[in-house]
Amino acid sequence: MQLTLLFFIFSICSVQNIVAQQFWPFSFFDNQLGLTAYKSNKQFSNPAAWCIDDKKGSSFEVYLPLSIPNLLGIKVCNHLCQDNIYHYQDLSAVLWPSSMQFRLTQASSILVDDNFKVGLALQFQGFVQPEYYGNFLNLTGRFGCQYKVNSGHFISIVLDNISLRSLQSLKIEHFWILQPNVQFSQCLSWNPSHNPRLSISLIQQFNTYGLQFSFAVPFKAFHFSIGHELGGFWSWQISPSWQYGTGYQLQIKLLH
Repeated sequence: MQLTLLFFIFSICSVQNIVAQQFWPFSFFDNQLGLTAYKSNKQFSNPAAWCIDDKKGSSFEVYLPLSIPNLLGIKVCNHLCQDNIYHYQDLSAVLWPSSMQFRLTQASSILVDDNFKVGLALQFQGFVQPEYYGNFLNLTGRFGCQYKVNSGHFISIVLDNISLRSLQSLKIEHFWILQPNVQFSQCLSWNPSHNPRLSISLIQQFNTYGLQFSFAVPFKAFHFSIGHELGGFWSWQISPSWQYGTGYQLQIKLLH
């Protein structure tokens, strides 16, 4: 069976250092996700990044930041297509002895023409931190687009955390299909409080297995993942990564 790389996990290793500590745990839900949909839906990182061949699916994800004791991240995702409008929802939770954080995301996108897609996502976040900052709610958004230059090149642009100036970021990704089973991508990420940074990723597919390696330039982060497609539309993925200032983490996914 030819491998469908359901989630090419692209490390946006250039993601800025989060200013407020209470926001950091949510960052690792998004800082390793590609912006361009090629073989599978990517609306979790770019509202406009859905794949025509991936019209319905779901996943369960677990995040283990090894450098932070007793912290666990969990996310459940679902996406579907209805009347040529693509919808995506996810429910995320970060569990820590000193705080609990929850996020609900709703994204929708539409095909403007055969090569251009646009999408918008709204995120509702809740923070429960009685011993530190107290409890509060937050609403933010994400705008994205994806343009197919030709059969081998894609450009994706995302404006993230629209309502939070300290966390706002602009990400531009070029996705290049070198061969049907080899893809290359490069992403520029910029936050008003930090210098622009570049990250590079190489994706290789072997039958039912997929490999990816990503790193930041300069080298302040890296990400490696291995995935395997099982029978019956199921697959799994394990992804260790490291980022300067936050240390190691382990990402596990079960996809359907």
